[in-house]
Amino acid sequence: MDLSMFKEGDRVMLETVTLMEENEFTTRIEKIESNVLTVLSPICKGAILRIPTNSRVVIIVFTGDKVYKARGVAIDNFKEGNFHLSKIEINSEVERFERRNYFRLSIMKPVRIMKADSEDIVEGKTVDLGGGGMQVKSEEKFYKGQKLLVEVEIDGEFLELDGEVVSIMPGINHHDEKYGIKFLELGDKVVDKIVSYIFSVQRERIRNDRKVKS
Repeated sequence: MDLSMFKEGDRVMLETVTLMEENEFTTRIEKIESNVLTVLSPICKGAILRIPTNSRVVIIVFTGDKVYKARGVAIDNFKEGNFHLSKIEINSEVERFERRNYFRLSIMKPVRIMKADSEDIVEGKTVDLGGGGMQVKSEEKFYKGQKLLVEVEIDGEFLELDGEVVSIMPGINHHDEKYGIKFLELGDKVVDKIVSYIFSVQRERIRNDRKVKS
């Protein structure tokens, strides 16, 4: 199994599937041996989580500007010094995604937008949302390269996101243009919160689709 595209310290998102529930956690790679990844044991609600042995795991690795996805199984939990660690044996091919394309959720949410050169606040709605940016619809006119501050609610918390307009798609009769906004210098915690929210919504949609089909 070739895991040479990964490196120690890479941030990872784990999706674990047990008999009764699904969970997702953010952690990082500590060691790579053949087809086994050793990661810091995730923390859930302030407590260290031991991934049940033989649990199926989907692992998504962020390395540079790329995103990789693979499947595996948890094979061990142990402590080394002050660190609690988990071992995951990869048992699938590694798929590669472009970061900006992978985490993109079609969703309509109200946003408040402030221009960098003005204190006026205008209203808009998201068209989609990703870890690196969003597309919004607004009757207000923006220009390519314009710096904006966008406020959006994520899981009950209002996030203020610095961004830059990178694309413009005209609307009908020059109203409701769609603007592609790239986020600027978001911290890892903010990106993790957005990505976790995206996973949560995607999983809920999949569950609902399964209920409808059944």
